[in-house]
Amino acid sequence: MILDAYKLFVESKIEEADAVIDNIVNNQVSVGGHNFETIKDIDKAFSIKAEYEDKLQLLHDYTSNDRDTPNTN
Repeated sequence: MILDAYKLFVESKIEEADAVIDNIVNNQVSVGGHNFETIKDIDKAFSIKAEYEDKLQLLHDYTSNDRDTPNTN
């Protein structure tokens, strides 16, 4: 049950990052030095998205049936 709640939390963070990225890309206004801030903002959003996608993959790996199989390496 706690892992289900955590999965929803992680997925919401990914969706939030996607919304920020979409907003930046679709509403970009080019005004002088603001482009640098836009690049920093999109970099931050991509970093957040990557972080939570990694966490979602780890959660999937942790909860998969493969975890019950002994590692023979």
